[in-house]
Amino acid sequence: EYNASCLVKFGMVTLSSGCLLAAAYLLGCFHSLGFVLAPSPYLLPGGITLMVIGSVFACVLLNLRDAVDAACDCIELACTCVMRTPMLTLLPLVVTLWNLVLSTISWGGVFLMLSCGREELSAGAIDVRFDMPQSLCFFLQVVMGIWMHQVVFAMSQFTTTHAAVLWYFQDGSIPGRSLPRCAVWKALWHGHRYHFGTIVLGGAVVFLTRMLRLPLSILVSWTKMHNPL
Repeated sequence: EYNASCLVKFGMVTLSSGCLLAAAYLLGCFHSLGFVLAPSPYLLPGGITLMVIGSVFACVLLNLRDAVDAACDCIELACTCVMRTPMLTLLPLVVTLWNLVLSTISWGGVFLMLSCGREELSAGAIDVRFDMPQSLCFFLQVVMGIWMHQVVFAMSQFTTTHAAVLWYFQDGSIPGRSLPRCAVWKALWHGHRYHFGTIVLGGAVVFLTRMLRLPLSILVSWTKMHNPL
């Protein structure tokens, strides 16, 4: 009804191809076409990082098809719940606004930290060097920024799940039925009042274990094939 499968797969293909093209551009694969970048020590690590991210999305799409299809089915049901509960349509807007605020704060801190570095000329390019305390503060700034985004994501998932449970157990799938008024705000209040510590800890755990869980999920999917080799 809402083409969740097409949207999810199109998004994953777009992310994968976009990251791989950006990686190829940073690594100088388009020099023959006239796209030449100024030399910088950050081109190689940036290109390798984007190549890894694009390859991960491609592996997920190709090797975890069952998991992707199951996620699409869940998204289809969630779309049904959202479209029949107008209050939930405001949740993505609230989450986006919070992420914009947090991104502004995080990037502001990153730029302030970069302004504290010493600029030095190295191999014809300008390099920025930091002392050990400055490097540690920069690392913590980046980690805390990612952690805050994970907390916002976890809170939005809790709110959506709380509202979806109310919708399901009040026969929301029947046409004409919907959630009680202010259900989303009640879910946000319950999350902050009773589950905020769990959500903050869960955001950190998910962030720290995501890079480990993803390759393990790919390995598990390979073992379920008829001939993994």
